[in-house]
Amino acid sequence: MKKTVNINANKKDIFYHYLNVTTVLHKLSPKEKHLLSLFLFYADREKHNFKKQEDLWKKVFSHEIKEQIMMDMDIKSSSIHNLMTSLRKKRVIQDNKIAAQYIVNLDDGKLELSFIFHERNL
Repeated sequence: MKKTVNINANKKDIFYHYLNVTTVLHKLSPKEKHLLSLFLFYADREKHNFKKQEDLWKKVFSHEIKEQIMMDMDIKSSSIHNLMTSLRKKRVIQDNKIAAQYIVNLDDGKLELSFIFHERNL
């Protein structure tokens, strides 16, 4: 059986919806998901401006982007730093970049996600 659910959202929200749907895989708190989704959004927005990944991540974790994220989330500097520490402890942020398993690439503004459930006899 195949089911398709279409979700219309702005680009910034697509990353958050993706993290909400996949919560069972990463177990991030709502604020951690919100922060990660914004880092993913800004990485996606900036990726075309950089040839080297390390330069992209420097930009994404720059003071300028963090200031924007603090406004987006309506939080203070101490809160974003505490959330980033938590994401580092959970290995979401590694070596000043987002770990590969959390990177989401949008194709023409779309993200398709499939789940395959296998029945298991207990």
